[in-house]
Amino acid sequence: MRRNGWHHDLAKPGLLAAFVLVPSLGIVQKYFRTRGAVLYAAAGFLAILVAHRRSTTLCGLLKALDRKWTWLLVTTLLASLILAFAVLYPMSNSAGPSWLSAAGIAGGGSDRDEALNLGVTELLHGRYPYYMRTQLGNPVSQMPGSLLVAVPFVLLGNAAWQNLFWCAAYFVVARIVLGGTRWALALALPLLAACPIILQDIVTGGDLLANSVVVLFAILLLLESLRVRRGREIFGWRPRWSASPFPPVSLSCCWCRS
Repeated sequence: MRRNGWHHDLAKPGLLAAFVLVPSLGIVQKYFRTRGAVLYAAAGFLAILVAHRRSTTLCGLLKALDRKWTWLLVTTLLASLILAFAVLYPMSNSAGPSWLSAAGIAGGGSDRDEALNLGVTELLHGRYPYYMRTQLGNPVSQMPGSLLVAVPFVLLGNAAWQNLFWCAAYFVVARIVLGGTRWALALALPLLAACPIILQDIVTGGDLLANSVVVLFAILLLLESLRVRRGREIFGWRPRWSASPFPPVSLSCCWCRS
């Protein structure tokens, strides 16, 4: 008998569910009502609990995955995100014409991308960016840091493109931190499968995903700088949970068997 009891067995899956499932409850409830949101939360928690209990088996399957198949899955995942953005962004975007629809398709999407485009354009012309309003009548709400991060993408044509870049950057950093492509893939797949709000932010051109990744990178750099100041090798650091039996599904929390 485990001395910590059933509550210990549920602690890590519960914490993981809070990070993975709770952020998407609003978007699930919007399209599938309250009953759908409850079903989503229950099914998601059950899947996480089963994966937690089978972590050793899943870890073995992951280690047995061939290198060629690993990179094929990574390429397919990235291509799917690009295709989803190329097809769904013009449909959900409430702005003007696009290559997919000459007339423009009002899909009730976000205007955060338009706010970034307007704010950055004004900033680059030396004007105060917060006087502008989007086509939906909303003001530019992003803070100066978000505007500065979006500058390269606005210069390329659209701030909405930054999500694809930061998704790729997230995978690269996860591969370094977790110590392998397989672990980074095991991190990315559950996140995309269980967090519809991530895909929603990508296809509507929002900047919440990009901001989250930038903040995460800043935290990792801060932690690394503290370790360097203590005389540790900068590229030799691995977090405490990098050797866990199964990789974390979020860089902010781990799941492994005790």
